[in-house]
Amino acid sequence: MKVALIYPRFKTELAGGLEEPLGILYIASALRTAGHDVRFVDLTFAKSLDVLDDALDGADWIGMSSSSALFGKVVEVLGYVKRFAPGTPTVIGGPHATVATEDALGVGFDYAFLGEAESAVVKFTELLGRDRARECPGIAWVEDGVVRTGDRADFISDLDTIPFPARDLLDYSNYPTIGIMGSRGCPFHCVYCQPTVERLFGKLVRERSPESLVDEIEHALSIAGDKDVSFKDDTLTLYSVDWFARFRDELLRRGVEIRWQANSRVDTVTYDKLKMMRESGCMQIAFGVESGSPEVLKFYNKHTEPEQAEKAFRWCHKLGILPHAFLMLGAPDETLEDLQMTYDLVKRIKPRSWGVYTATPLPGTHMYELAEERGLLCIEGYDAFDNAENSLKGRAPMKLSHLTQADISRYKNKINHYLLFVNAFNFRVMRKIVRRPGAAIRKLRRII
Repeated sequence: MKVALIYPRFKTELAGGLEEPLGILYIASALRTAGHDVRFVDLTFAKSLDVLDDALDGADWIGMSSSSALFGKVVEVLGYVKRFAPGTPTVIGGPHATVATEDALGVGFDYAFLGEAESAVVKFTELLGRDRARECPGIAWVEDGVVRTGDRADFISDLDTIPFPARDLLDYSNYPTIGIMGSRGCPFHCVYCQPTVERLFGKLVRERSPESLVDEIEHALSIAGDKDVSFKDDTLTLYSVDWFARFRDELLRRGVEIRWQANSRVDTVTYDKLKMMRESGCMQIAFGVESGSPEVLKFYNKHTEPEQAEKAFRWCHKLGILPHAFLMLGAPDETLEDLQMTYDLVKRIKPRSWGVYTATPLPGTHMYELAEERGLLCIEGYDAFDNAENSLKGRAPMKLSHLTQADISRYKNKINHYLLFVNAFNFRVMRKIVRRPGAAIRKLRRII
């Protein structure tokens, strides 16, 4: 069958970072492996929706993938699709379809994939050709005005068996890194992520072998060129020191030299693990620090302590790994004292890069449920689910008990100004300090 797949990030500000759409490329690869003709369009850099025409022409079904923040664009693209190819079945997958199925189907899609879909999409395509699509596990549809769901699809137990993403369908000249998924799932229960991650990937963390990852890295480099690798796992550092030793040794055995970065938690690293990661090419780790306030961390159900962040960042600085800090301001009951604690922690850990985001309740998460129950939601449009855009534009997605949006913006700017100065101080101002030490030190004291 002919399948048209669309990534609908059309004319959207990329405040959250420019990353290739791995999820839908996995779907494309699964379909191609099963013998189907796949046409893929990435709308990220498109100037007009008419770039879809060739892909849509003659397609047996048309699919998109979307987060909640991107879903407003999905609605726009779907309107064009319906006008160009009326009567062609349309399918939506990804996080929003999984956690807000009724909303996703309500805009006009015929089917929704729920959760992990590499196996389900192949079965669906086979059944669609026999007019029996509703028998496919892991999908939802609307019947008599009611959302119906089929049997739950099983999660893929061995991730090494999944075909690599169809990267040859993507123009990598526009993307700065190569994304790799080394595992699926997360065992933690932070209120801003769960239970969405469990609904997408299950309760158990499934890991890939180092050999499979190096296979994919070699394959990706052959397509995308010499780019840094960015692991997209929620927490790559759930892997053991022994796993990272095998990963390092496999890279060395094949003569593959890479620079890579990953996401982590401050309580899942040790000095020995970080050292092994550094030896395999790790140059940056992004930690979900979130807050310097124990009370705010408790609200997030983070189960970490500020002292653990200090230790993790100290180890990274020592080993030459660039530590990145994800910070989140604006929890419902956060206070000025809590914001000051976060600022004070930033001064102690001194991240080499950072992102200050606005706490945003995403559909399907415990934080969304809490905000809805307490009447705190201030969501106007799907783009209000983008925490980076909320921070950039000074938007408040929740009513706050003790803070104003001006308070949030003031502390965001305070953190940014401090870290900009400190990092400039570290890299570019040393010679000026040597020449005029008195003035430079006085300026530093005023900021810190």
